[in-house]
Amino acid sequence: MRTHKRTSIHQASIDKSNIIGDLKTDYEELFLEILKKVEEFDNEVIESALR
Repeated sequence: MRTHKRTSIHQASIDKSNIIGDLKTDYEELFLEILKKVEEFDNEVIESALR
C-alpha cells in the first residue's frame, strides 16, 4: 500500500463496476493497521516540516 500519493474523491465518482474488493469491509484489522501507519507517516512529515 502506497500512502505518499493520495487523493480524495466523492463516493458517487467511483466506478463500482471495476471494484475488486473492499479493504475496509473484507480485511478490517488490516485496514485499521494501515490507517495507523498512515497517521504515523503523516505525523512524521508534519514534524519534519516544522523543524
